[in-house]
Amino acid sequence: ARVRSRGASSASTPLEAHEMREHWWESETAGTTFMRTRSVSNPPAPVGHFQATSSQWYHITIVMMAYATYYTLMSGNLTVASLAAENLGAKKLATMPIVAMFIGAVLFVVPASLTMKRLGRRRSFILGGLAAVFSGATAFVALKLDSFALFLVAGLLLGIFDGFADYLRFAAAETVAASFQGHAVSIALCGGAVCSVLGPELARIATSANSESEGFMIYYLAATGVGLFFCCVSSLMQATPPCLKGSGDLQESLLAASRDSKTREAQSALESVDDGTPEAEMSSIASSTSVRLDLPPRSLRGIVTTPECLTAVVCGMAAQWCMVLMMTGLPLAMVDAYNYSFQRYALTIQIHLLGMFVPGLCTGYLADR
Repeated sequence: ARVRSRGASSASTPLEAHEMREHWWESETAGTTFMRTRSVSNPPAPVGHFQATSSQWYHITIVMMAYATYYTLMSGNLTVASLAAENLGAKKLATMPIVAMFIGAVLFVVPASLTMKRLGRRRSFILGGLAAVFSGATAFVALKLDSFALFLVAGLLLGIFDGFADYLRFAAAETVAASFQGHAVSIALCGGAVCSVLGPELARIATSANSESEGFMIYYLAATGVGLFFCCVSSLMQATPPCLKGSGDLQESLLAASRDSKTREAQSALESVDDGTPEAEMSSIASSTSVRLDLPPRSLRGIVTTPECLTAVVCGMAAQWCMVLMMTGLPLAMVDAYNYSFQRYALTIQIHLLGMFVPGLCTGYLADR
């Protein structure tokens, strides 16, 4: 391939000559010519400044609704599961349904990722939502039949749903530019912050007018409907492109993407890059949703041995350990040991969940700083 430039000779006026610089790439093997134009008077927006398009705001809003539904189910189950298991006569094993839920999440978090690679985010989230539907129905039948083993199966099914729904944050981030990804995740977390109180509130309403055993059955019947709503919300998501793979020469990858892509977005992304474009700006362009980079993947060992990954894993383990220890033992301590009402306990869980999510609303801004 050979490169040539055209400057003022291609412009009809001195102003056009000042504002326009054209570069042409001619591929002798492919027999094609590519042009990109960059305006000096209207340069690309700097990294860190991004305004989402209407379609991107639509996608973020849908993900936020899915997040709200997801945490409505999870918070409600954490509120009810231990006490419902205790009503089944398994007092010493009352925390096992929550254990089964986390086991299901751990076992299916990798298969969920592989499923999304094959089917895409939207179909995979619908599939995970069906697991939540079956979980609620199974829990209802288990309480009706007084079967603790079947109730454990319901917890495992909800864990499968958790394994899929945990990727919602990536669905929010991957449709926007790199400079806006932290803000997109924070906006999506608004759904969890606002609706994390709905799960305990739903359980409180179900038990207020009925006995606890009947109230728990009513709750899981309602949870089945919430799972169906999650499937409906997931079906409204936009199809997302394949994830970027690895790192490499971004400029060459953009040229390859332009040759292979027939979309206007990929060509416009290429037009904003020239030989003097900073690497950070090229990274922002490369992370746009319209360009698929064909770069060599990184090994799993190379990823998990980085200090950033190890720090995230250790901090995540510590945070999860503290949260699960408190939320698992709290219902048995408050309701059984200290004779608090279920309504008081549900209010305590709601306050705890607000403490979990409200700080997450500003994490995108903190990450930028």
